Amino acid sequence: GPLAPAPKSDVDAAYFTASGFLVYFLVVSGDMNEDVARRTTRLVALTVVAISLMTIVQAFGLPNAAGAAVGANGTTSTSTLASPVVLAAYLVLGFPLLLIEVVSAARREAREFWLACAAVVVAAVLLTQTRTGLFGLPVTAAVFTWRASRRSFRAFALSAAGIVALLLVTRVPQFSWSTIQSEWGRRVTLTGAALNADFDGAADLLVGPSPGKGANSDVPVNTGRAQPEIYHNENMHLTLMLRTGVLGWALMMWVIVAALYRMYVGSNHMPDERMRLTLWAIFSSGVGFLVSMANFNAFYVPTIQVMFWGLLGVGTAIETHMAGRRPAYNVVYRFGQGE
Repeated sequence: GPLAPAPKSDVDAAYFTASGFLVYFLVVSGDMNEDVARRTTRLVALTVVAISLMTIVQAFGLPNAAGAAVGANGTTSTSTLASPVVLAAYLVLGFPLLLIEVVSAARREAREFWLACAAVVVAAVLLTQTRTGLFGLPVTAAVFTWRASRRSFRAFALSAAGIVALLLVTRVPQFSWSTIQSEWGRRVTLTGAALNADFDGAADLLVGPSPGKGANSDVPVNTGRAQPEIYHNENMHLTLMLRTGVLGWALMMWVIVAALYRMYVGSNHMPDERMRLTLWAIFSSGVGFLVSMANFNAFYVPTIQVMFWGLLGVGTAIETHMAGRRPAYNVVYRFGQGE
């Protein structure tokens, strides 16, 4: 689906690095305990459910709070996030937090409530009709259920495979084999054209063609016609390389992967079962997000920025302050009440 307008090329790398890191460091430097972690993840989960309900209301052509109606003419659902791709990525990020509630529910009524909420989110992701949602959701949920419940993992893997097979057999336009092949070819062509046009030497490759100034998201591609065809780059990994070079992309990936690795380790040693599941859920969200980054310019969307870096900060704070052993981090300054 169409994306929201990207920032102009004069918006430098600080937009999607410093802003995200600021959210991350603010969360990590705050106080963290089991009650705060539980309330935070539950609030995010309920927010995801609320947005999913708005999406379903729109999809069936019912008026929402803004008086809009979507779906009667076959358009994809976008809810309040302006883009179906962004909406799908946002819901996928929060989905594992719902699975925490399902697994941790002590009563049958609570478990059924959270299962219904999870089903609402799955339905909303499917209604976005995006490959980001269809691929990111199974990856995220499969990673979480692999640790939480092997039986659920097998059931979910079979269900996801069945849905994908059904979409391919019924030849839904966005998911037909020919469309996927065409999109793959377009992405390969766009990547090659962008690298050839913007990188003139080793220095450009390392630090980007215009350090601190960014690169245009529209890439001219020579298709054999008189005028080059303009392709819009929707791959955040490629955009990071164009704006900050391989070094900038590697630094960003190092920060994210290092944080996810500490959550992976912490999920094996955390004394509290709920906190172990929380770390693993955020780890699952991070893995799905890295996959989704290939489908849209994630760090240009403030909503996604806050959601992703906030979750990463919560996971790091849990692992740092509650793992019961010497943390691998040094907190330079703690915001709020000191110890």
